[in-house]
Amino acid sequence: MLDISIPTIVFEIVNFLILAFLLWALLFKKVVAAVEKRAAEKRQLIEELTAQKQEAEKLRASLAAQLEQADEMVAEIINKAEDQIALNHERMLARAREEAEQILNEASTEAIALQTQAMDEYHQKVLDAIIEVGGRVISKAAPMELNEIFVREINDTLWNLGRGNIRQVQTLRESLGERKPTVYVATAHELSPEQQRLLVRTFSALANRNVSVEIEIDPSLIMGTRIRIGDMIVENSIASRLNDLRDEVRETLDDWMPKEVAA
Repeated sequence: MLDISIPTIVFEIVNFLILAFLLWALLFKKVVAAVEKRAAEKRQLIEELTAQKQEAEKLRASLAAQLEQADEMVAEIINKAEDQIALNHERMLARAREEAEQILNEASTEAIALQTQAMDEYHQKVLDAIIEVGGRVISKAAPMELNEIFVREINDTLWNLGRGNIRQVQTLRESLGERKPTVYVATAHELSPEQQRLLVRTFSALANRNVSVEIEIDPSLIMGTRIRIGDMIVENSIASRLNDLRDEVRETLDDWMPKEVAA
């Protein structure tokens, strides 16, 4: 039979407690500390992963919002581009219409101008032909007495000028200077000695001195004379009257043509 005494039991208990303490102090404490440290690291890692996950979710949501916003911006840009293209198209069409209208207006104006010019040239040619034919008819049909009448009329005109317009006569005399003046007479037909003396007497009175006369036959006058002394030129002829008639008809046609062309 075991003989176990109380001191032995107490001693064994104390040894066991000492051994347990030593095991806890030397082994279990470090293991527990390592386990707790590893658990803490695990918890920290989990927290970090959770935070990263949350951050990733926020980033994903932000990216999704940005993508959505980008889609809206792209759609808006496309809409604006389409609107701008449509506006530019309308502007181009409007500009093309304006240019076309301008070209048509210019063409119409040019056509009217060409038509007016053609009519003007035609009328001018007709007038010239009428005047030329009229001059030839008068030259052949008019009696020689008509030339005498034209000479007498121009002489009377000059004689009345010397009586009525003293200032013009004085200006003429001053322009002649001190030299003996020459009267240049162009006549459609030869002048008789009496007609020449008549003109010399009249111009001598105008110049207040003796004058010399140079006479030239100019058939283009048809009937009548053209006289030049100093700066003064006086003409009384069928040609000048036909030219005056041409000018009057020309003015009448100029007033009439724009209305007719516009109509």
